[in-house]
Amino acid sequence: MSPKIGFGTYRITYKNQDQVNALIFALKEGVSLIDTSTNYMDGESELAVALALNEVGEEIASKVEIVSKYGYIQGAELDTIKKENPFSQTVHYSENCYHNISAAFMQDQLEKSLSRLHVDCIDCYLIHNPEYFMLDYLNHANKETFNRDYMQDEMLQRIFDAFIALEERVQEGKIKSYGISSNAFAKHSSELDFLEYESLIDLAQEAAQKT
Repeated sequence: MSPKIGFGTYRITYKNQDQVNALIFALKEGVSLIDTSTNYMDGESELAVALALNEVGEEIASKVEIVSKYGYIQGAELDTIKKENPFSQTVHYSENCYHNISAAFMQDQLEKSLSRLHVDCIDCYLIHNPEYFMLDYLNHANKETFNRDYMQDEMLQRIFDAFIALEERVQEGKIKSYGISSNAFAKHSSELDFLEYESLIDLAQEAAQKT
């Protein structure tokens, strides 16, 4: 089996032809996985991916796996949410960055990703840094009343609810798989914003049984 080489699109935009051309070249040379996200360049990264896949043709495009993510609320999406937020569980992390991993927000972001990417199904859809709930909690917590057990339990419950919704999207054929992209996995378990990961497989299996 040949190794799978990926192309990250964190700063790629469809407005920059050189960047799109770099992605096209990479795909023609054998890159078979593209990593993007709803918030990368305010959605313009996914639009760039669509342009590149269209340019290389169906034979190459059909062999490429697409990974996208949801969770961050930035740019134009943030401006909209600040005016009228229809989603519960939105974390107001900073003036320029909100965050949400709820089922309703996932569904909204997934539909937008599918539209921008010009695909009917995304190979892997990830919850993007769900620990922002914990980070926000830490920023506003009273040290005298801080409850780490509550924070961890609430975080896992939110992830479980998202897993159920993601399982439903798998059954609908809109995604093939799902998971979590987190900076907090690598932290020491003693750190307050460490994201406990040993139970995540169990949560995903339980979510699959409930759907």
